[in-house]
Parts: sequence; C-alpha cells; structure tokens
Amino acid sequence: MIRMNHLVGLQVPIAWEEVGMPAVPDFGGVVVTRGVPAWAWFGDTPDLPIATFPVVEGQVVPNWSVDHIVVTTPSLDHTVARLAEAGADLRRQTEVKCRPTAFLMAGILVEVIETSPVDVHFYGMALETSEPLEEVAAEWRAAGWDVGEPHDAVQPGRRIFSVGSKHLAVMSPR
Repeated sequence: MIRMNHLVGLQVPIAWEEVGMPAVPDFGGVVVTRGVPAWAWFGDTPDLPIATFPVVEGQVVPNWSVDHIVVTTPSLDHTVARLAEAGADLRRQTEVKCRPTAFLMAGILVEVIETSPVDVHFYGMALETSEPLEEVAAEWRAAGWDVGEPHDAVQPGRRIFSVGSKHLAVMSPR
C-alpha cells in the first residue's frame, strides 16, 4: 500500500513579518503559521505528543522552502516507529554529535534526535533559499534578530546560518 501522508503545515512562535515575509508564508508547499510549536499532516498524523493545528492557506514565498524539521525525543526507536506507522520513510539512522539520530522523509525531511530528559518535542526547523545567505542574514540582523554568521554546513557544498532564539536555521540549496 502506498501511503501519501506528509507534513503540510508547521506552527512556530515566529513573527515572519518582522523580516519582510508574509504573516503566513508557504515555504515550498509547507504553510507556516505563528503559535506554539505544532504540525499539520495530510493523511495520518503520527501518534506522538506533538500538537496539531488546522492548516490555513499561506502566501507562497518564491525561492524558499522547508529543508527539514527537528524533533527531539527520549526514545529514538519509539519516535521513529510512530513516524513510520504514519507513512514517513526512514532514510538513515546514525549518530550526530554523539547523539542517536534518524532521518525520515515525510514530504520534507524529519530529523529525530535522541536527547534526555525531554518529552517528544517539535524543536525547530531549517529553511532553504536560493537567495544569498549573507544578504538574508544582514537583513534579518537589521530587523533585530540574533542571526549567526553564514558558514559551511555539514552537507558538502551547502552553507547555513542560525537564528538561535527562534530554533531556526537557513540553508543554501542542495
């Protein structure tokens, strides 16, 4: 049976309009609204203690998409199993910075990191843009956001910067 479940929405405590984005952006088919961390799925939602919300229509932001989200968990195996039951495809399981980590595809990449003693939690996300990262970082800094310097990412050929207080990163394209 082919499962068509995938992430279609994320809710994060970010006021996008502070950096010139629409209040409800659509980043490559994933609508991102403002509020407490939550997610919205097309199809079955994983049986995990992450809040859900009803997706609304967003305004498409050209040249931007969601690269991946990060979920933290005290039990990698349990969380991976629940995501797989909802149709996410396990791509790889490894250690990253001495923490058990799994990568699953659910329309977008879901990075699951085992860490204790926290409950399962939608921690943050990374966006991808073809816009020059140095320019985006400078614009967002000018808007008052705590933006780090763009630097080489773990993935060869990619660059990244983070916005620490927002649990957000921005990356160059694959």
